[in-house]
Amino acid sequence: GKMGLNFTLINVEITDSLIAVHHKPFLQSGRIQISIDLKGIYKGEIVVKDLIFEQGDLNMFVQKDAYTNLSIFKSKAQKEPEEGGKIKDGFVNQLGNIGFINFGIHFIDSMTNKSYGAKFHDTRIGITHTDSMLIGHLKGDAFFDGLVFKPEKGGFLVHQELNMNIVLGYDQNEKYLKVYPSYIVTNYRDRINLKGGFDLDADSLPQFHMQFNAKNIAVKNALPLLTERIHKQIDSIGIQAHVNTEVKMAGYLSPNMPKVDVYFKTDTFQYVLPMGTFRNMVAEGMYTNQSDTTQVPSVINAGIKVPGMKGFFETIPIWLDLDVKNFRFPRAKIKASLKADSTNLGGLLDASRYDFPNGKITVDLGFEGSLKNFYNAKSDSFDGKLGGVIKLSHVALNDKTKKIHLSKINGKVVFDEKAFVFEDLRLSDGQNNLFLKGKVVDLVPYLLGSTKPL
Repeated sequence: GKMGLNFTLINVEITDSLIAVHHKPFLQSGRIQISIDLKGIYKGEIVVKDLIFEQGDLNMFVQKDAYTNLSIFKSKAQKEPEEGGKIKDGFVNQLGNIGFINFGIHFIDSMTNKSYGAKFHDTRIGITHTDSMLIGHLKGDAFFDGLVFKPEKGGFLVHQELNMNIVLGYDQNEKYLKVYPSYIVTNYRDRINLKGGFDLDADSLPQFHMQFNAKNIAVKNALPLLTERIHKQIDSIGIQAHVNTEVKMAGYLSPNMPKVDVYFKTDTFQYVLPMGTFRNMVAEGMYTNQSDTTQVPSVINAGIKVPGMKGFFETIPIWLDLDVKNFRFPRAKIKASLKADSTNLGGLLDASRYDFPNGKITVDLGFEGSLKNFYNAKSDSFDGKLGGVIKLSHVALNDKTKKIHLSKINGKVVFDEKAFVFEDLRLSDGQNNLFLKGKVVDLVPYLLGSTKPL
């Protein structure tokens, strides 16, 4: 038959020997519920079926002098694993389920400046055992303070409410913590899948790798899950869309920044510029904080590449390649190509007044400079270099209000940020064949908001 014991501990506090110095209790809990299975008591086996912590906190720390309050668990004679890797009579090996109700768990390492913390609203961890493995299945809700590897870079999951369904496995022989395919659900009801592992072998510097992916998640909802610095770097591009994304992190559990790669593929989005709007754009690209793999990950080494972006500039089809590097002083390189004909040229002008009966226009341009602030209207300065060519072939233009009809417009216009130069531009007004050669100065600043006359 079954034999067990259930009891509750009230207002529990556990401290280490230096509590009078640092004043930080290791554990405080308003109530701890314990359920013990006694069916093996005659063999000396007692199994804790359930251990539920309520209304409190578990605070672990490492001081700058290397002292840790985890030392309360150390004894003079540490038990060694038996052959096969199983630790006989270890407490965790005799534990079935752990629960946390309104209970916080926090860790601060003042030697490496790392910190991790969360408040678990109602979370359960089911534990199973093999000869050398402990497997825990964590389910429940928690509010994360953050996972901070480097304070000056910001933390991951800072002030984020999450629902978790995570499976962890710890190999006691290899000192390896595996994150099996699992998922979390954010406060915005976005599901994020995750997996990875932590090599905790004490004989070498601990390493980790993690992988996250999500489908159809809004960029504005995904960015807060990343560090503040990465958040700002990606947000500086100014693209708001729903994306399929995959994030890969790898590095050492050390003060050094881990490598972070973010692959993304967007749904359609818009991007507004003073001269017009990019519409129904689709992009697929990669962000990394280690553009140069011979250098360490850093904000200076960060970059984003988006080749083959496509959509429409107003009504005209457009293709772009985007490359941004050095997010401390971010600069963008853009190559773009537009191809317009009589079916879509009207979208650039007032359709009630103008129409294009026939013809084709192609535009090829290159840009290098600031992506969001490439023109300052107050100082009348252009932060970057622009260059390109416009080719017109058999274009016809009608001005309905003034009854002006131009046709046979052929030629080429070369431009940069300072001027548009007309090279051998030919057209007909129906009675005369006309030839135009010259340049227009400061047209680009004018299109971007300058009050200076052309």
